[in-house]
Amino acid sequence: MNKEELIATLKTFKDISDYTEQSKVVKSYLLTHFVDKKAFKTNEEASRKSEFIESHYRKMYWNSEKKETINFKNVLGGDHCDYVKQSPVQMIINEAKRMKRIFAYLASNPEYFFNAPVIRQDDPISYMSFIDRDGIEKFIATQGNHRTAMGIYLQSICYDEVKINNVEIIKVNINYELLDLIEETNSKLSFYGYELYIDKCFMHIVGANYNLIKRLSLHNIEKGYFSDLFLYYDKDDLETSILENDKRIISYLNNAADFIPKMEKVYIEIRQLVNHTTNLFKNFLAMNQK
Repeated sequence: MNKEELIATLKTFKDISDYTEQSKVVKSYLLTHFVDKKAFKTNEEASRKSEFIESHYRKMYWNSEKKETINFKNVLGGDHCDYVKQSPVQMIINEAKRMKRIFAYLASNPEYFFNAPVIRQDDPISYMSFIDRDGIEKFIATQGNHRTAMGIYLQSICYDEVKINNVEIIKVNINYELLDLIEETNSKLSFYGYELYIDKCFMHIVGANYNLIKRLSLHNIEKGYFSDLFLYYDKDDLETSILENDKRIISYLNNAADFIPKMEKVYIEIRQLVNHTTNLFKNFLAMNQK
């Protein structure tokens, strides 16, 4: 159906005075257009990516004064722990915690989901956005999980774009080159009994948060010692520092796989020399005792 049909029908439920009955009617109407359950993913992917980003993001920008519009075609879901195993349609069927309120709001103001100039300062909604490996911007709800579930569902039954305005979006810039390089290097280092030890620090300046790698070390898993490859070099200009340090980290990682065998060879040679010296000293003592 198109948005005009959907909005017109939902508005006919506006005058139902009983809140419970109104919610029931709206829910029933929406589910008459229910599509294949397999068309909906649970919130697991969104939750997993949200956790990943929280651990690995490079920069997060936000501007509380600027509100944006979001299109539900590229929304993965929400990150609320209560709904990780549920899909949008399951949240509607099961009437997740605040879903009845969303049913009632649909009856009174269905235009909300079609980019109407609606401002709801008392009930904010926010998303985390990131560019995936295919270059497409994706969104994960960090606040407003129920409206997100409804938006995804409405997009599945409506031909027109479902989108809302007055949304706060936290934009995340993921350095995939660095992340991939860390994984690849760790894989190679494990053969020699090493792993990368990464120490991060959280920094804040006006308008941005930064999760920085301040120390990158080689950790000998068996022997337990660390050898620093990289220590954060701070400059007056934080942005310049980040760019320069990322380049340095990538440079170190590119050379790490070649460095480890050489270091291991030197270590073995030193141990052989120490053992040989120790044996000579023991023989010397034994001869003197005679």
